[in-house]
Amino acid sequence: MEGWSEKHFKNIRHQAYKYLLKDGYIWKRPKRSDEVPLRVVDDQETKEKVLKEFHDTLWAGHRGIWATYMKIKERYWWKGLYQDAAEFVGSCVECQMQSKIRHRNGLRPTYPLSMHFQWVLDLVIMPVGMWRMRYLVLAREELSNYVEGRALRTKTTEGVCRFILEDILCRYGSVGRLRADRGELDTVEARQFFDRYGVKLKLTTSYNPEDRTTHSTVTGYMPIELMLGQKPIMPMEDDIPTWAAIPWEDGVPREELLELRIRQLERRPEDVKDALDQLQAARVKNKERFDKTHRLRPKEIGEVDWVLVYDSSLENQHSAERKFARRWFGPYVVVTVHDNATYSLRELDGTPLRLPIAGKRIKYFKKREADRDFDFSFRGGGCPVGDMPIW
Repeated sequence: MEGWSEKHFKNIRHQAYKYLLKDGYIWKRPKRSDEVPLRVVDDQETKEKVLKEFHDTLWAGHRGIWATYMKIKERYWWKGLYQDAAEFVGSCVECQMQSKIRHRNGLRPTYPLSMHFQWVLDLVIMPVGMWRMRYLVLAREELSNYVEGRALRTKTTEGVCRFILEDILCRYGSVGRLRADRGELDTVEARQFFDRYGVKLKLTTSYNPEDRTTHSTVTGYMPIELMLGQKPIMPMEDDIPTWAAIPWEDGVPREELLELRIRQLERRPEDVKDALDQLQAARVKNKERFDKTHRLRPKEIGEVDWVLVYDSSLENQHSAERKFARRWFGPYVVVTVHDNATYSLRELDGTPLRLPIAGKRIKYFKKREADRDFDFSFRGGGCPVGDMPIW
């Protein structure tokens, strides 16, 4: 071997001892006496044929990465076998459609920048009460947790907008934005109302109840204390008087009353800043706890990526037929990734989905060139992709 150094030649000879030649094939020698030689596979076509045989066929049973790898490892060998098995199994269409694994985006806590930065609105159905009131509309200021509410006979856009105007905007002035679920405020009339008064409306995504829940905040202050700048007098303080409940003497000069109130209001910005700091610290801890207890997404999903959408309707169905139905719709193409971990999608023919989808219902879809002609329209139950429910 011209040009080879002695060290290079010894290294080649040492590696060659690990293999043998028989019947025109290269075999890898076993490390133990109770094992058999392994057929060495070096061309890509044969590798794919072996992977498909040990995973996609009926007898293979679409086993997981480790099981597929171990079955191949007992018979064949090539460099990077485990990585190839992991990639092949991970890109199997049937396995992706049937998988129970769901990933979550890491929690992205939001922080109100000031009082009235955001109000959260919810409409609750109640037992029929006085004057035939059936619904309760509630609005919560996010930083202080202060709540305004009103009873309604019917859940109409006009009634909810009137409540927002009279009980929030007229009392506290313009607010930064208002967050609500997709219901009475997902109408043209509601959008015109918010445009008229300069309020940003944020609607939650479908099948994502966590986005509609109120977050418990640890600010160290009572809601009314942050909202009005002073501590309230409790009913007990009338029975067992405290300093705040002691009757004032008549004839106190107006200047002293104004001075006392000014001192209370001057202390309020400091209280609000302290509440913001405590709220931010509490939400950082919540993020750390969330990320530790959930299966986070191994790869961030970006625009033009292919994804699958989880069929959340299966969570409330326990029939034998649905047990074998595909758990995922798709694939779809990501059009836009929103800041609140939601995704706007389109179908493969370019038709956009009407509503954005929550990140917890999305997972990355791995494609194979061999699956270019796969019939993606099939799904357990016979519903084509184009008829996917948006709710």
